[in-house]
Amino acid sequence: MANSRALRIGSAGVFEEFDLIASGGVAPTSTPEHVGALYVDTAAKVLYVGKGIASAADWFPSCAAPEYPEAGMPAAASVPGLEVWNSTFNVKMRSNGTRWVPLSPFTGFQETRSDVVTGPIAESLMHNIDITSLVKYVGPKGRLILQGAWSVTSSSNAKNIRMRIGRAAGATGFLVFDSTVLGTSAVAPEKVIYARGSESEQGSSAIAVPQSGAFGFLLQMTGLNYAPGGDNVFVSFLAAPVGAGETCTLRWVSIKVEPGF
Repeated sequence: MANSRALRIGSAGVFEEFDLIASGGVAPTSTPEHVGALYVDTAAKVLYVGKGIASAADWFPSCAAPEYPEAGMPAAASVPGLEVWNSTFNVKMRSNGTRWVPLSPFTGFQETRSDVVTGPIAESLMHNIDITSLVKYVGPKGRLILQGAWSVTSSSNAKNIRMRIGRAAGATGFLVFDSTVLGTSAVAPEKVIYARGSESEQGSSAIAVPQSGAFGFLLQMTGLNYAPGGDNVFVSFLAAPVGAGETCTLRWVSIKVEPGF
């Protein structure tokens, strides 16, 4: 630990040295010498302020939230109570001493697309998103919101539009949206994946467009682990136009997180 020292008049009326600003490559482990003492964690780039003199638990991170990309987030266990700005997902997060918890809903992925498949063809992968870095922020009571937008050619032939979520890209994932489109249409589904009280058990809103006035049922998806260090998770956008020359075009995708811890 490197320290910046200063002089003060002690209780005996003589000068004594004290730490003006202490620093080190980890969070502080010693007791603050006085209220208002300062400590800089040079590795995590966090300033701590002493708010008591009883123990190392009296060090508190300063109110300014440092900024990190997802790949550069410090270990949550090393900075309990710290709030940071995740610049990859544009959301403030707080360490609970074990993991990073988002403090508000946020959009993890959103982009325009121009992926085209032409029939006749079986179910074909149009676009795939690896959301492994995202799902650990859902929590046991949170949810994912999946959105996609397609346009299709005009005809009476069927054009099948699908969204899946699973451990791999493509047709092996859980089917969370499946709609057959006839004629000219723009299809823009929004489907919700719920963590059902556990990060290894989810449910989905109705896999198909519900009838008028009907409430969507839940598709249970056990064994897909959202927790940190769990499964790789992918969202796939697919289509299967039936007629020769028919096209389906993926225009836009979005994945949002509503955390629940």
